[in-house]
Amino acid sequence: MLLGTKAYIANLDKRMLVLGIETTCDETAAALVARPETGRGKILSNIVLSQVNEHAAFGGVVPEIAARAHVEALDVIIDQAMREAGCRFTDIDGIAAAAGPGLIGGVIVGLTTAKAIALVSEKPLLAVIFAGILGASEAVLRRKD
Repeated sequence: MLLGTKAYIANLDKRMLVLGIETTCDETAAALVARPETGRGKILSNIVLSQVNEHAAFGGVVPEIAARAHVEALDVIIDQAMREAGCRFTDIDGIAAAAGPGLIGGVIVGLTTAKAIALVSEKPLLAVIFAGILGASEAVLRRKD
Protein backbone atom coordinates (compact mmCIF):
# COMPACT_ATOMS: atom_id res chain seq x y z
CA MET A 1 0.00 0.00 0.00
CA LEU A 2 1.35 3.42 -0.94
CA LEU A 3 1.06 6.08 1.69
CA GLY A 4 1.17 9.84 1.29
CA THR A 5 4.28 11.60 2.52
CA LYS A 6 2.95 12.61 5.95
CA ALA A 7 1.41 9.17 6.55
CA TYR A 8 4.63 7.49 5.42
CA ILE A 9 6.68 9.48 7.93
CA ALA A 10 4.13 9.01 10.73
CA ASN A 11 4.03 5.22 10.22
CA LEU A 12 7.75 4.64 10.48
CA ASP A 13 8.68 3.21 13.86
CA LYS A 14 12.40 3.42 13.28
CA ARG A 15 13.27 5.40 10.22
CA MET A 16 15.95 7.58 8.85
CA LEU A 17 15.03 10.90 7.28
CA VAL A 18 17.86 12.70 5.48
CA LEU A 19 18.11 16.10 3.82
CA GLY A 20 20.42 15.90 0.81
CA ILE A 21 22.08 18.95 -0.77
CA GLU A 22 23.84 19.03 -4.17
CA THR A 23 25.74 22.06 -5.53
CA THR A 24 28.80 20.60 -7.27
CA CYS A 25 28.21 22.18 -10.69
CA ASP A 26 25.40 24.19 -12.27
CA GLU A 27 22.32 22.72 -10.61
CA THR A 28 21.13 23.55 -7.12
CA ALA A 29 19.27 20.64 -5.54
CA ALA A 30 17.77 19.52 -2.25
CA ALA A 31 15.88 16.33 -1.48
CA LEU A 32 14.34 14.57 1.50
CA VAL A 33 14.63 10.79 1.61
CA ALA A 34 13.04 8.55 4.25
CA ARG A 35 13.82 4.90 4.86
CA PRO A 36 12.29 2.58 7.41
CA GLU A 37 14.63 0.31 9.35
CA THR A 38 13.53 -2.55 7.12
CA GLY A 39 12.48 -1.66 3.62
CA ARG A 40 13.21 0.57 0.72
CA GLY A 41 13.70 4.29 0.92
CA LYS A 42 11.23 6.76 -0.46
CA ILE A 43 12.04 10.11 -2.04
CA LEU A 44 9.68 12.56 -0.33
CA SER A 45 10.83 15.59 -2.31
CA ASN A 46 13.44 16.36 -4.94
CA ILE A 47 13.81 20.00 -5.99
CA VAL A 48 16.31 20.92 -8.71
CA LEU A 49 17.03 24.38 -10.07
CA SER A 50 18.91 24.39 -13.36
CA GLN A 51 21.30 27.19 -14.33
CA VAL A 52 21.37 26.33 -18.04
CA ASN A 53 20.03 29.73 -19.09
CA GLU A 54 22.58 31.63 -16.97
CA HIS A 55 25.49 29.86 -18.68
CA ALA A 56 24.14 29.54 -22.25
CA ALA A 57 25.72 32.76 -23.53
CA PHE A 58 29.17 31.51 -22.49
CA GLY A 59 28.95 28.10 -24.14
CA GLY A 60 29.55 26.28 -20.86
CA VAL A 61 29.47 26.56 -17.10
CA VAL A 62 31.15 29.64 -15.59
CA PRO A 63 32.23 28.67 -12.05
CA GLU A 64 31.73 32.13 -10.50
CA ILE A 65 28.22 32.46 -11.95
CA ALA A 66 27.38 28.95 -10.72
CA ALA A 67 28.58 29.66 -7.17
CA ARG A 68 26.66 32.93 -6.96
CA ALA A 69 23.49 31.26 -8.26
CA HIS A 70 23.81 28.60 -5.53
CA VAL A 71 24.13 31.32 -2.88
CA GLU A 72 21.00 33.04 -4.18
CA ALA A 73 18.88 29.89 -4.55
CA LEU A 74 19.92 27.25 -2.02
CA ASP A 75 17.89 28.41 0.98
CA VAL A 76 14.76 28.70 -1.18
CA ILE A 77 15.35 25.23 -2.71
CA ILE A 78 15.82 23.66 0.74
CA ASP A 79 12.69 25.37 2.05
CA GLN A 80 10.70 24.15 -0.95
CA ALA A 81 11.98 20.57 -0.48
CA MET A 82 11.12 20.63 3.23
CA ARG A 83 7.62 21.96 2.54
CA GLU A 84 6.95 19.46 -0.24
CA ALA A 85 8.02 16.61 2.04
CA GLY A 86 5.95 17.97 4.93
CA CYS A 87 9.03 18.04 7.17
CA ARG A 88 10.64 20.38 9.67
CA PHE A 89 14.30 20.42 10.61
CA THR A 90 13.39 18.74 13.90
CA ASP A 91 12.06 15.76 11.90
CA ILE A 92 15.28 15.00 10.05
CA ASP A 93 17.94 12.61 11.32
CA GLY A 94 20.84 13.98 9.33
CA ILE A 95 22.11 16.08 6.47
CA ALA A 96 24.12 14.82 3.49
CA ALA A 97 25.92 17.21 1.16
CA ALA A 98 28.07 16.72 -1.91
CA ALA A 99 31.72 17.34 -1.03
CA GLY A 100 33.22 16.97 -4.49
CA PRO A 101 34.51 16.54 -7.00
CA GLY A 102 33.07 19.66 -8.53
CA LEU A 103 33.40 23.39 -8.88
CA ILE A 104 34.97 24.54 -5.63
CA GLY A 105 32.70 27.58 -5.23
CA GLY A 106 29.57 25.46 -5.50
CA VAL A 107 30.94 22.78 -3.20
CA ILE A 108 31.77 25.43 -0.57
CA VAL A 109 28.26 26.91 -0.78
CA GLY A 110 26.55 23.53 -0.36
CA LEU A 111 28.83 22.25 2.41
CA THR A 112 28.73 25.51 4.35
CA THR A 113 24.94 25.54 4.22
CA ALA A 114 24.79 21.88 5.26
CA LYS A 115 27.22 22.50 8.14
CA ALA A 116 25.13 25.42 9.38
CA ILE A 117 21.92 23.36 9.29
CA ALA A 118 23.65 20.45 11.05
CA LEU A 119 25.08 22.72 13.73
CA VAL A 120 21.85 24.58 14.45
CA SER A 121 19.66 21.46 14.36
CA GLU A 122 22.23 19.33 16.23
CA LYS A 123 22.09 16.65 13.53
CA PRO A 124 24.97 14.69 11.98
CA LEU A 125 26.47 15.79 8.68
CA LEU A 126 27.70 13.39 6.02
CA ALA A 127 29.99 14.86 3.37
CA VAL A 128 29.46 12.71 0.27
CA ILE A 129 31.94 12.19 -2.54
CA PHE A 130 29.77 12.64 -5.62
CA ALA A 131 31.68 10.17 -7.83
CA GLY A 132 30.96 7.40 -5.32
CA ILE A 133 27.23 8.11 -5.56
CA LEU A 134 27.31 7.68 -9.33
CA GLY A 135 28.81 4.22 -9.01
CA ALA A 136 26.46 3.18 -6.23
CA SER A 137 23.38 4.43 -8.09
CA GLU A 138 24.36 2.42 -11.15
CA ALA A 139 24.55 -0.73 -9.02
CA VAL A 140 21.16 -0.02 -7.46
CA LEU A 141 19.56 0.59 -10.85
CA ARG A 142 20.91 -2.72 -12.20
CA ARG A 143 19.81 -4.70 -9.12
CA LYS A 144 16.84 -6.98 -9.56
CA ASP A 145 14.59 -7.48 -6.53
